[in-house]
Amino acid sequence: MSSWNSRFAVGALALFLLLVVGCRQQQSNPGKIAWLFSFEEAKKKAQAENKFIFVDFTGAWCHWCNVLDRTTFQDDRVVKKARQFVCVKVNTQENRSLVRKYRVTGIPKLCFMKADGDAVLCASGYQSAARMLKLMDKVLKTAR
Repeated sequence: MSSWNSRFAVGALALFLLLVVGCRQQQSNPGKIAWLFSFEEAKKKAQAENKFIFVDFTGAWCHWCNVLDRTTFQDDRVVKKARQFVCVKVNTQENRSLVRKYRVTGIPKLCFMKADGDAVLCASGYQSAARMLKLMDKVLKTAR
């Protein structure tokens, strides 16, 4: 094997390993909320795991929704607490029936629900990490 071919093979192998390791780390990144994007899937998972559902009614165009994503939903304490819920993002423009059902008149709207979809607690507007933790704790206490 020529010197150029050897260097190319080593470089290709190194790139492959970086991609594999990078993808694995992203899939198991403990610093992110594991969002689902299907409400029906979230209900099934919540029933199977005996958890509440945490719904983020959102839209890409919504300023405060984006601020929630960059701040509150990145907070390590919120991420950790969110593991006790099945978390789902519902795009309000694509899910009009859910918007009507849960009377979403503005976003962000955050709802905690039983596994069957019955709302337990909802909050409208931006929520700080401290406020989000209080909401999550309040919902979890209803299960006791």
